[in-house]
Amino acid sequence: MSEERDSAALLDGPRGGAAVRAAQEVEAGRAVVVHGCADGGGVVFAAARADVELTAFAVRCSSGFLCVALSGERCDDLVLPPMSPRTGHRGPTACVTVDASAGVSTGISAADRARTARLLAAPHTAPEDFTRPGHVVPVAVGDAVGDPALLAEAAFALVGLSGLAPAAVYAHLVSPVDPTRMATDDELEAFAVSEGLASAPADGIAALRSATWDAATAG
Repeated sequence: MSEERDSAALLDGPRGGAAVRAAQEVEAGRAVVVHGCADGGGVVFAAARADVELTAFAVRCSSGFLCVALSGERCDDLVLPPMSPRTGHRGPTACVTVDASAGVSTGISAADRARTARLLAAPHTAPEDFTRPGHVVPVAVGDAVGDPALLAEAAFALVGLSGLAPAAVYAHLVSPVDPTRMATDDELEAFAVSEGLASAPADGIAALRSATWDAATAG
């Protein structure tokens, strides 16, 4: 009961409100910043809305390692096996990397990776629409958001809340002041302000997802 009260309080507060705004921004096709994750935060946008500008921005402010969070079922449907066995593993699982099999050149450009991301989100994409290995990393996530959440889980939940296809592009943000390390939460929030992006904490996203899920099942 106390956990339910804590979740409700979080949802009603500014952190929950930030999650709502971030979901709205994602739905509109814009990037947002997610912070407060167990593995560091970063830039997130909907794979269905991936374009050259969004993808280039994510590459520029990150290490360039772009991932797309998908459900485990979606990864299975697209024949995207894990890079390593799942034995004893819990949490998000990196799968074999992919490129779109048509309409791309080397696969690594922002335009090529945006196309690959959109294909991962498209409902009628088939396994043969990809070549393996490639330059985009599909990451299989479960239904539950961990506590504390990893960026893959928070990104997947946020895009799901936006109402778009449940596929989230994400990239961990490099520190703007020290390129040898990843950004801290304070740096992530400051980066969002400097770039005019909405930002949301992982726990606010988890609370909003839980409330939305509860409302859907109750109905």
